[in-house]
Amino acid sequence: MKLLDVSDGTSNTTMFGEKSIRPNSLRGKNEDRSVHSQVRNTHRRMMGISDVNGDLRPLLPADNQNLPFANSSFGGPHPGVTNFVFVDGSVKAVRNSTNVNVLTALVTRAGGEIVGTTY
Repeated sequence: MKLLDVSDGTSNTTMFGEKSIRPNSLRGKNEDRSVHSQVRNTHRRMMGISDVNGDLRPLLPADNQNLPFANSSFGGPHPGVTNFVFVDGSVKAVRNSTNVNVLTALVTRAGGEIVGTTY
């Protein structure tokens, strides 16, 4: 992929983010494993609205023990926010309460959505 393929803007498109890890999965168990693991949900995370089946994936709080998609969503240990690296290299804290439509816009690189600066 080329930088010009990110037509939604490099400051409006996420590249990496904190993965949600259920409290009982810490220390090398389940989703708290290396990215080199053969298990997909140890490192893959999603957010927004799935274009395949319409699943809603909000950002999850640190105490997300039994929420749907707990092992495949973004979320972090910080109160109320999840940190992301954007394509422009900046690191921003995104509120966990951010609307799933905005999250979808932040995760797509060429969707044509307009994203404000507060999320």
